[in-house]
Amino acid sequence: MDADAEIMDPPPPKRTPFRVILLRCLLVSEVICLLLAIGLIVAHNSKSETPHSGQVEEEIPWQSQLSTLPRLTGPKAVGPVPPEETWQSMLGLAAAAIAAVLLVPLGITSLISRHSSPRLARTGLWTTALLAFGLPILLPALARAREKPVIYLYPTAETSVTVKLHYNGVFTHTDPPYPSGGWTVIASPDGQITDPKTGATYEYLFWEGRDRHVYAMEKGFVVPGSECDGFLTMALFQLGLSMKEINDFSEYWLPRLEKNPCNFIHFATEEYDNLVPLEVTPTPDTLIRVFMVFRPCDKDFKAKPQTLTHTVRRGFTVVEWGGTEQNRWQLTRR
Repeated sequence: MDADAEIMDPPPPKRTPFRVILLRCLLVSEVICLLLAIGLIVAHNSKSETPHSGQVEEEIPWQSQLSTLPRLTGPKAVGPVPPEETWQSMLGLAAAAIAAVLLVPLGITSLISRHSSPRLARTGLWTTALLAFGLPILLPALARAREKPVIYLYPTAETSVTVKLHYNGVFTHTDPPYPSGGWTVIASPDGQITDPKTGATYEYLFWEGRDRHVYAMEKGFVVPGSECDGFLTMALFQLGLSMKEINDFSEYWLPRLEKNPCNFIHFATEEYDNLVPLEVTPTPDTLIRVFMVFRPCDKDFKAKPQTLTHTVRRGFTVVEWGGTEQNRWQLTRR
């Protein structure tokens, strides 16, 4: 070899294009946000898998629980302060929202990187497509439906009544339509409700909504699906509902309960009052609010017994009932 031959310097290392670095960062961020959202959703919903803490020495049949309940009188108070949402729900929603926001730059970066890094770009495009379809399914896991709460009005004489729901959530359906200032209707002693604007009559005021509240379900009743008919009649009568209201409640909820081999049933009181404060003008003499929270369970599941408070009706009476099924995964809602 010629000693005077020119010595060639090694070629400089090839620099990774900025768009490829950006694409990698976006992909890692998407994965972290997605895993965080899923993990927090599991934590957020895990309360429904553990309705109470501690050990119960002996299971008490629901018949025995109801037969020994004290029959107390007096209307219940409405809690004025809405509860704070769980941190799992808030962080999970934030992580899912960040993942959704990152979809646009991830998709654009994937497209412009398809020549410099084809495999990475394909991964980015597939991730964008899957999350675009998956996030609308993932986000409802952070919401829970309040199904068919209905409100009955029984004044002592025909009265103009205004009903306002201070709901810490989003209404999905109301009948009649719920205006910004609440319902203003004409109520009769027999329970008939008339919309003064349209003249339409109703048996009750109806609403449904979604929120992210998780009920504690620390106490309740373990009821086989085949025994739910008798259980509802006894429990709802104990809570102060009339036979018509019990039949309306059972007509909607009994098929849902009977399809499960066994149910853990909890009646929320102060917790529901705090979540959905109810304002009625004129102020009723008696207010009865029944909200059932249930989930399927094993027949050998043991629960701490719940004491139900009986309310005796006096004067102008307002009755509300509703419920929700609290499962681990809240992916579908009515």
